[in-house]
Parts: sequence; C-alpha cells; structure tokens
Amino acid sequence: MIQDIMEKIESYEFSAILGIASSFQVFKQIMSKQEIVIELTKNINNSPENQWLVFQRTVALSQKKIDSQT
Repeated sequence: MIQDIMEKIESYEFSAILGIASSFQVFKQIMSKQEIVIELTKNINNSPENQWLVFQRTVALSQKKIDSQT
C-alpha cells in the first residue's frame, strides 16, 4: 500500500501537477489538496513502520544521481 502511494508521488504526472506552482505558497496549496498526499499522510500518521519506509525511500532518492538529459 505505502509503496503504491510513493510510486504515484514519484510519477511524472504528480511532478507535472506540482510543476505549475508559481510560488511556495501555491505549492503548499496544491500539495494539501492532492488526494495522494492526503492518503500518504493518513498512512504514516500512526504507523512507525510506514514512517520508516518513507524515510528510507526519501534518503535513497536524495542519493540518486539525476540524469538531466531525461
């Protein structure tokens, strides 16, 4: 379940939705209304295991080399 949510958040579609934000305030408004973000929040609020999985994925993504050509 949590893996499915993270895959959706990592998708090009989700990136495109957030890419229209013209400021941090707009970014926060867009994020707060996204069903997938609400679902993720519900899944991590009371689950230390899910919190750990999201943390691990965040660390893994932050260490990944980005190919600027794609």
